[in-house]
Amino acid sequence: MELLSRASRLVRTVLVFKLFILAMVGLALFSVVTLRRYSDRVSGPLLRWWGRVSLRLLGLTMEVQGARPFAARVPRVFIVNHLSTLDVVVASAICPDAFSCVGKRELRWVFPFNVGWWSLRLYYIDRKNHESALKTLDEAAADMVARGRTVMMAPEGTRSLDGRMGPFKKGAFHLALRARLPIYPIVFAGLSEAMPKGALVPRPGAIKVRFLPPVETRDWRPEELNARIAEIHGAMDRAYHELRDELGLPDLRA
Repeated sequence: MELLSRASRLVRTVLVFKLFILAMVGLALFSVVTLRRYSDRVSGPLLRWWGRVSLRLLGLTMEVQGARPFAARVPRVFIVNHLSTLDVVVASAICPDAFSCVGKRELRWVFPFNVGWWSLRLYYIDRKNHESALKTLDEAAADMVARGRTVMMAPEGTRSLDGRMGPFKKGAFHLALRARLPIYPIVFAGLSEAMPKGALVPRPGAIKVRFLPPVETRDWRPEELNARIAEIHGAMDRAYHELRDELGLPDLRA
């Protein structure tokens, strides 16, 4: 029975990936024909459809807590904790309209992510070049304000190895500060257990997502950025452990 279960999970995982490829290739063809004029209109509905269908196929149930800030199309920065490869699926399932994100420049050469990145007008960043990264953030901020776009970023930069929330890098916060955009912290839990690093297929189970209250940046000063980041990190970390407790997962506080 265990062998059949693993085979079933592998088939479902392959199907999810194939659906992603089909969605990205179809979107690319649509974008070529329409000269990407409607990218912001289709990004949210398409990604939400793929994310929610994928969760069902993978046997994952998702509970969302907190108010979803999707009523208006406004520029803002969503930040999420980074637990697993499944973060991409969950982020897609809850993304707003006019959705975008910032990814490392190396994704430019990875199919089908590069196709989707181009079609959806997403942003590449060179994490090894500080000046280039800041320039990209300025361009992204200007584009977000002009188009009313939401950008989602994982400030840890890399997925957790042990299920604990790592320190935050400053890119997402620089982006918010430079354009005085609100920050919406979003916390995932259960994903590192569903699909730990190195696993090829996820295990069925329950995951939780919590939207925390937005944080305004209009009165932020550059010299207090570290303190502001620490406050947000603390709030997200507390919420993360609360969600783990609700899921009955091992206590990682230490």
